[in-house]
Amino acid sequence: MQAQTKGMKLRQINAVILLFSIAIMYFAFQKFQEFIQDPDTGSRDTRGLLLATEILDEGAHAMLIKEDGTTEPCPNYKAPSTDKVPVWRPDGQRAFFLSDRQEGAFLIHRWNVAKDSSEARSAGTRSVTNIYWGPFGETKNEEALVTVGGFVLSYNPRLGTTTQILPPVAKVRGTNDEGGNTDQFQVLYQRLGSSFKEAKWAGNHDEIAAVMNTEDGREVMIIQSLSPKKDSLGNMSLTPPQVITAAKRIDFDIDIKGRVAVAILGFDVVDKENPPPELVKNGKFVKPYENGIVMFDPSQDPATLQPIVLSNVAELGFDRPKISPDGSSVIALVGKWSNDSQFATEALIGMPFAAGGGSQAAPIYKGNVVEAVWHPGGRKVAIVQRDGRTSNIYTMDADGQNIKQLTNGKSFGSISYSPQVVAPK
Repeated sequence: MQAQTKGMKLRQINAVILLFSIAIMYFAFQKFQEFIQDPDTGSRDTRGLLLATEILDEGAHAMLIKEDGTTEPCPNYKAPSTDKVPVWRPDGQRAFFLSDRQEGAFLIHRWNVAKDSSEARSAGTRSVTNIYWGPFGETKNEEALVTVGGFVLSYNPRLGTTTQILPPVAKVRGTNDEGGNTDQFQVLYQRLGSSFKEAKWAGNHDEIAAVMNTEDGREVMIIQSLSPKKDSLGNMSLTPPQVITAAKRIDFDIDIKGRVAVAILGFDVVDKENPPPELVKNGKFVKPYENGIVMFDPSQDPATLQPIVLSNVAELGFDRPKISPDGSSVIALVGKWSNDSQFATEALIGMPFAAGGGSQAAPIYKGNVVEAVWHPGGRKVAIVQRDGRTSNIYTMDADGQNIKQLTNGKSFGSISYSPQVVAPK
């Protein structure tokens, strides 16, 4: 009897080992197929390199900018094409950007900075408007988020394929095309906005933070969970999106913990006819503030916005928040916000990334700063400043000391530091 029991256990163990081996072989086979389709190899030490676009009289050209200010242009560029929205892959080994180099739609291009080669890695006639890999510290190199035709899709660069993520399709939601669930979900998104402006992974790719454009020219921020939950009938399905805020203009950043910093310009509500009761006084909608930077953590309660810094003056606003690599600080532009939705920067400020952090805000750099980004080490920032007819790149310590001008006489934009902090082996 004991021998039979031992034999049965042994067969069970062997069966588990066999299944495990088959799974490993299947995974390896898939990776091998991907490699055959796209043998993208090569590594390079990209620490300290800035990715940017040089803005030309006609078009724009993706560039690498070294710490001494010398530039390294992306190959295969033909004027007057426009390269835009350049981003690093999380490992700092590849750069991706959108370009109309194919004389048509803006497609995704990959720049192998190790081999100095570039190629289009998407196809079609619809332009891609945004691409996002993840916050500093991200390790998932397989898929990025892109916006195409007002929808949010996941993008696999090796296969050059996309899959719709937002609004979630029936298969992803865990529902079918029969009955009312699907229509209700679609109608809800249609009520929130007409298209997506941008989207970013939050947390461990189990949520997406996104900004939608409305028909009347406003913007709405939402969080959509990608993890199905049991409904009242016991079925697994996605929950509806959670509305965070609405405004004339919204910009945001996410850290590796999933915490979000949101710049709000022209505070508003989604449904003006039915504003939240707490914002109604004497029968009228009353704004709690005009502009500001707030924060929230999707893993706790997305509806609870904690103010970092607020402005009750319509003309004083904040823009382009960027969270430090260690998540302790946030930098942002402060300046004049006009009724025609124009923002004129007066200074770059830094403050703790915490509720009420604005009470400790300090100027880092005064001037017409167009954008600012953190160095992955967290002790330095790079900025683009508009100097008359040109936009030059400067670097400085996080407190504004040791300012260094990297470029002169040319215009640059869309800067980002390589996320690489350790040299490749």
